[in-house]
Amino acid sequence: MARSLVSRVFSSRFIAPYYILNAVLIAAFVLFRLRDPPAELATLDPIGFTKESQIYFCAAIMFVTRALSAPTLDVYLASVLLFTRVAILVVLFFMSPALAAFFGGLFAFVGLVFPQPRATSPAAVAVLNRASFAERITRNKHKTITAVWLHAPWSPRCTGLAPLLNRLVGAYDHPRLRWAKLDVSVWPDVAAGLNVSVAATSQQLPTVIVFSQGKELARLPTVSGENGKLEGLKFTYASLVEGLGLDERLRVAEAWEEEARAKLAAAQAREAKKRQ
Repeated sequence: MARSLVSRVFSSRFIAPYYILNAVLIAAFVLFRLRDPPAELATLDPIGFTKESQIYFCAAIMFVTRALSAPTLDVYLASVLLFTRVAILVVLFFMSPALAAFFGGLFAFVGLVFPQPRATSPAAVAVLNRASFAERITRNKHKTITAVWLHAPWSPRCTGLAPLLNRLVGAYDHPRLRWAKLDVSVWPDVAAGLNVSVAATSQQLPTVIVFSQGKELARLPTVSGENGKLEGLKFTYASLVEGLGLDERLRVAEAWEEEARAKLAAAQAREAKKRQ
């Protein structure tokens, strides 16, 4: 059991270069800070706090606030690293603007070359392309329901929210309630046909759309009004379950499956009767 646990930890996305290198840079900052304390930040304010302690206190408040609102651990860790980097750069600026610029460059380099790793989707999630989307979604007239997760690899929001897809698949996997994902950076024409923007500034990613028998049943986020305002942007497990009506979709899928089994049993009974 211990060996299995160690194997899971060391195969985790949380020990990817993104996290390790950020931790190394944070440790390097601590060493610089201990060697050369910034005198400019040691001044006490009227209530007895130094400027440096105020910076760390603000970061700590953001840590706690984000812990209460982050929908996944990935989102929380990304926020923690962001606030930590900002605090570090502010302190370094008072120590040495050149050192702050150097660390800022290193943080940017790590973020670009080693982006935050994304949770791996379960095997039950089908990967769609243009042809399979048309076959499984648009032209599918069978009694099945498919939830499609539209995402892009360059989107930090998609990366942070990916674990939600895994939770949903685990809770709502059924032979007639299927899950799929489509990379809109590869198939932008499919996204355009679904009125999902793939621009770098798009807030529509990820978008989850539920289809059945070639028709769209629900989606999040939704576009409402003539001004194109987006609603349902705040993804949580509960909001996705409610907004997509997954409990009702699962009940329908189970009813269809029971219906199919009943028809199969009746057909087998008729066949057996003919053979007598």
